[in-house]
Amino acid sequence: MNSLFQAASDIQQTMKSRKWLFCFIGGLAVMRWGEIRMTQDIDLCLLCGFGNEEGFIKALVKQYKSRTEDPLTFAMTNRVLLLIFLFPDCLLRKK
Repeated sequence: MNSLFQAASDIQQTMKSRKWLFCFIGGLAVMRWGEIRMTQDIDLCLLCGFGNEEGFIKALVKQYKSRTEDPLTFAMTNRVLLLIFLFPDCLLRKK
């Protein structure tokens, strides 16, 4: 399994263990349906409802490293949470 799919599997495990509703979108989802893409990231949509985002963001940032200095403010402003993805180490988990 390549590192992209390992990282996707890891984040999928996280989402399922928390019983969070989500779906993969973007290049990874397109590859699943047979359209080869040279994607190097994982995009997903997390269904958290309006007004509930902060708890989800804090939980993910507690488990994974963020690409931004202030992930909560960035995510709440831009409606996207950027997590670090490194080849070949997959998502860099916090210890």
